[in-house]
Amino acid sequence: SETGGFWGSQSHKLNDEATSVQGELNLHSLIRYGQIFKITQNLNLLHLLGDTSLYLRLELERIEKELRLISNIRGYGTHLAFDLRTPEKCDSVQRWLWHTGVNTHKCGPKQLALRPSLTLSIEDASQLRKNLQYYTPHFQK
Repeated sequence: SETGGFWGSQSHKLNDEATSVQGELNLHSLIRYGQIFKITQNLNLLHLLGDTSLYLRLELERIEKELRLISNIRGYGTHLAFDLRTPEKCDSVQRWLWHTGVNTHKCGPKQLALRPSLTLSIEDASQLRKNLQYYTPHFQK
């Protein structure tokens, strides 16, 4: 089974939750999470995430005000969701975003959610705004 949050402190000492449900040390998961932790720290991704998440929210709010395509932007960090007017519009916008390379998932009948990776850049957030600006319901698939 997968374990999460296995670092006990900044000194990287393991806590009791670092073992699997059966009580055996899951070395594969520890090595993988250790590498993810190192990469996250080395590339300063958590610090950059604060800037990027703020910019992403601002870009979505800009679409909300200018185009009135989306509303009720909510969420934490870069894990954001927003509403569309109808379920049909939601499906159409989701297909458009998939067509333009943006992965979204439905979190309600007329709600879409974004959950990008930690490597999301400010340029990526700008591209999402551009993709929404050029949304057309009758695009060629």
